[in-house]
Amino acid sequence: MREIDPIRNPSDALLSSALHRLASGANREAPAQLGQDMAAAFRRHHRRRRQVRMAFAASLAACLALAAILLMPRGPAENNQRHPKAPEAAQQARPGIAPPQGAAIQPLSPSAALQQHKAAQVTQSP
Repeated sequence: MREIDPIRNPSDALLSSALHRLASGANREAPAQLGQDMAAAFRRHHRRRRQVRMAFAASLAACLALAAILLMPRGPAENNQRHPKAPEAAQQARPGIAPPQGAAIQPLSPSAALQQHKAAQVTQSP
């Protein structure tokens, strides 16, 4: 505290008191132009922030749309190799099971299906 002790260094005390008098006598209002400039700067700053946010959202939407387009299957459904037609898949997997073309399929009751299954087992056993 020796540096700012007013007794040992009277010039600092004089400077401090002069600055206090100057501050108390000065006009405390900012010019009107300063308020207008600050309002304009505020608007510019927030307009820029909104533009950046909208650009980010638009680019994110474009990326999601591109990803969705790239992940969609290509070509008509008939030629799509990932999803073959159901009848062709059934005939390829079990060639002797499918009924002949144009034959009428009649549903069986559970008891009739069980009897038919037992009869098929008896005929196949040696």
